[in-house]
Amino acid sequence: MWFWFVYNKGLDKGVLNSIRNREYSQKQLVAMFQELNNKKNKRNKGVMVAMVAFALCATFVLMTSMMNPANTAGIIPTVIAILVVFVIAFCFIKVNMVNKAKNQFMNALKKGYPELVGQFESLIK
Repeated sequence: MWFWFVYNKGLDKGVLNSIRNREYSQKQLVAMFQELNNKKNKRNKGVMVAMVAFALCATFVLMTSMMNPANTAGIIPTVIAILVVFVIAFCFIKVNMVNKAKNQFMNALKKGYPELVGQFESLIK
């Protein structure tokens, strides 16, 4: 599979099982959550930079293709194709790279520490 370099495993299965089995203290859970939240915020910033870079590149490609009036007939399908690729790519990145670990943590927390879920949901930025 050639997607191996894009795949994000998320949190370690041992950590998730330990959360589900209530093996951590509340202080340890808060520290884990803060670390996950910091990583998520950094990845969000990276996604925003990638979105801007992609938009600039797409704009450059479209502008250069419009320089030759003979090639303007294919502009609309090109714009549609670029937008479709843009939406699919960044939806995948957002779900798999940014939110996966946080969602895994919250799901394990719901099973192991249901009384703390509200407290951690209020901390999500």
